[in-house]
Amino acid sequence: MAANVTCNICKNNKDINFVMEKNGYNILKCPFCGVYLVNPQPDEQELRNIYSFDKDYFKYTYFSKKVFSDFLKKRLGWLSGGNPKNKKFLDVGCGTGEAVFFADKIGFNAIGLEINEGAIKKMREKGVNVKNSTLEKFNGKGSSFDAIYLGDIIEHVKDPSKFLDKCCFLLKKGGRLLVATPNTNCFLAQYQLLLYKLFGIPWGHVSPPYHLFEFSNKSLIGMLKSKGFETSNIEFHTSSFPYSVGNTGLFKDFKNEYRKSRNFFKVLKNNDSKNNMLLGTVILLFYGGYLFNKFLKMFSSGGNAMTVFAIKK
Repeated sequence: MAANVTCNICKNNKDINFVMEKNGYNILKCPFCGVYLVNPQPDEQELRNIYSFDKDYFKYTYFSKKVFSDFLKKRLGWLSGGNPKNKKFLDVGCGTGEAVFFADKIGFNAIGLEINEGAIKKMREKGVNVKNSTLEKFNGKGSSFDAIYLGDIIEHVKDPSKFLDKCCFLLKKGGRLLVATPNTNCFLAQYQLLLYKLFGIPWGHVSPPYHLFEFSNKSLIGMLKSKGFETSNIEFHTSSFPYSVGNTGLFKDFKNEYRKSRNFFKVLKNNDSKNNMLLGTVILLFYGGYLFNKFLKMFSSGGNAMTVFAIKK
């Protein structure tokens, strides 16, 4: 149990449960709304350092102007309501700028917000309209946007409640909000948590100080409702297997070398043998969970990632 901690989602300050320590941060769980939160949280300067090329954040990630994926087409299609022409689109934490670029290409008046200066430079070289700002400091006018895209960003912010307040302020009535984020209310997330409890393998679902909050579908939809949004639909996905293994934090050097070379066997050969044995063990345990998850999906929907489609009432 952690004292003097308030859940900024439901404002509960009693019986906040300690779950684990990871990367020097405590992971807590609110028993009332079910949200997992990081304590203590990094300050703004630390976050800017984390999301930088110095820490390899998006340093090796690119997108092709010629490849407009069906996945992104579907998301932008919903956000446009079938007609994007001259509608204002905002992508918060736009990363590589892919969504902003293609939103603009199909007719949106699109802008992205990002704080990674290296990524911003790369985006501007591609002609992406991006502003160096957080959402909290963005000076957009009220009721001025038709669509806001939150692609894997809400779990990164220090105050998701105020973050959604700002989204509601910026959106027009009837404006569309898409929120993509990990989902704790699923077999894979809870299976990997069990592996931590049994074998001490760090929970692959959380990655402090990058992810500061982790939501279930129930907690996220509840928070959206309290902010004046009506959920139109929710879709579940399964994140990649390598992502979950890498997210344990046990193989940082291996992960960094692989990002540079993209040659798994070369990195494996140069890696420490004990670390390779640990990697093999984690792969086997995690892969068993992924296989069983495929079996479960034959009977019910679910996944360790979710996309919520919401409309401002």
